[in-house]
Amino acid sequence: DQGQVFVDALSSYLGLCPASTQPVSKALLELRRRAAGDVLIDKSLGLMCSNLEEPLQICDLASELGVSTRKLQRRFQDKTGSGPLNAYRQLRLERARQLLEHSSLPLPEVAAATGFGTQLNLAYWFKREHGETPKTIRRMTFQGGMVSATA
Repeated sequence: DQGQVFVDALSSYLGLCPASTQPVSKALLELRRRAAGDVLIDKSLGLMCSNLEEPLQICDLASELGVSTRKLQRRFQDKTGSGPLNAYRQLRLERARQLLEHSSLPLPEVAAATGFGTQLNLAYWFKREHGETPKTIRRMTFQGGMVSATA
């Protein structure tokens, strides 16, 4: 079931696939692995990744995919063990962490670029999911300190 996910990840690692098809995050790879090739989930993850800055409502995501909101929620729960909202949040938090560690964007811009709207909202979810604040991650990264591997 997970052969294609492995092939895609290995191809990406070796640089054998075009940039547009390369998985860009560990969270995305993990969700795809757990989905075991489910087309609906794969398409929804693609839409989520395309809309990190201005996240879609789950009902809009389902509508875009041509399924009911309930069907999308059930499929995510059955295949990945979590709902689509949680998966979307994981992708956005991982992107925020990448921006914090690899850019000098101000925190309000990181929040806007990842769909959290405000720095306060980003800090809330970051602290809740990772146990650290965005400011701590930024400080540790730019001071050359160790950042915990929670993402």
